[in-house]
Amino acid sequence: MTICIIGLTALLLYMFKTKNNQSFQFSLLLLIIFLIIRVSMDLLPATPSKLHLNLHVLSLLILTFALIKLFMKIVIQQFLVKKQNISVPKILQDLMQLGAFLILAIIILHNYYKLDTSILVTSSVLSIVIGLALQDTLGNFFSGLALQLHRPFDKGDWITFNNQIGQVTDIDWRAIRVRTLDFDSYTIPNSEISKTSFMNYSKPTRLHRIVIPIGVHYKSPPNFVKEIIMNLLEEEQEILKNPKPTVMLVKYNDYSIDYEVRVFTENFRRYKEITDSIYTKLWYHFKRNDIIIPFPIRDVYMHQEIIKCYEDQIQDTVELLKTVDFMANLTDHELKTIADGVTLERFAADEIIIRIT
Repeated sequence: MTICIIGLTALLLYMFKTKNNQSFQFSLLLLIIFLIIRVSMDLLPATPSKLHLNLHVLSLLILTFALIKLFMKIVIQQFLVKKQNISVPKILQDLMQLGAFLILAIIILHNYYKLDTSILVTSSVLSIVIGLALQDTLGNFFSGLALQLHRPFDKGDWITFNNQIGQVTDIDWRAIRVRTLDFDSYTIPNSEISKTSFMNYSKPTRLHRIVIPIGVHYKSPPNFVKEIIMNLLEEEQEILKNPKPTVMLVKYNDYSIDYEVRVFTENFRRYKEITDSIYTKLWYHFKRNDIIIPFPIRDVYMHQEIIKCYEDQIQDTVELLKTVDFMANLTDHELKTIADGVTLERFAADEIIIRIT
């Protein structure tokens, strides 16, 4: 018996270091406890006693529970999941383990303690009282079971619930846990989420469309605006090229022509960053092509435009050219000659300026 304990202890320590075998560690730990109890029983006096009987029954219960968990892990994880590719919800696994253990535990207790069947009647009445007291808990349990069987979402899915957007990180018999975009943990009881509607951004596929509205002044022709926006989208790395992005004219507003930029991504987590990147580059592309994003016509802005004289503009350009390495040795006269033909434009960071084909 001592050799068995030493061997199982060594195996347990090895498996705790191996992440792939974590599912079997708890069962092995229970087997170690079982063997320790059996060794302790051998150290007691040989004469039967109540303590001896209690330890014997306790060791059998621990052994039963360990073997049930070990059997379930082997059948479900090693056979059904890995070989047959059949997914079994965790809450259903827990329910099967609990049911099997309760049945075997009743048999063991009845065999050693000669339980009276009238106790079952009393326990049924007690169960009703407990059930009434635990309505919310039981409601969460059965709602969780229904969610696991219906599978409207899985771990890793992005959902919206009560104006909270997050990724499902855990699903159990009581609640689901969601990690929001701000990396906060949000717990939703199963009974609550089963009664209300929610949106799943990861099913039936992880393909997600991002719609970006933008308003443009009436003086810019729609075909020209669409061409400028499509050139921008070709440079964007984080959107999918298939399905291809589109630009739609959706409305003639009071003060603008409204468009929708529609792009696709498979990484919902990055949808805000993608939106920010497109909005930022839109400003630079519109600025270079004299496309105006208008204010509402009901707002009137009175200002006096200050026009720089031609000489001041040339001097500002010369100062900018001096900051370029290969122009630093040119004379002011040479720089002014170059500046006379320069047009100043603005570009966003990481934006393509020249493309050689």
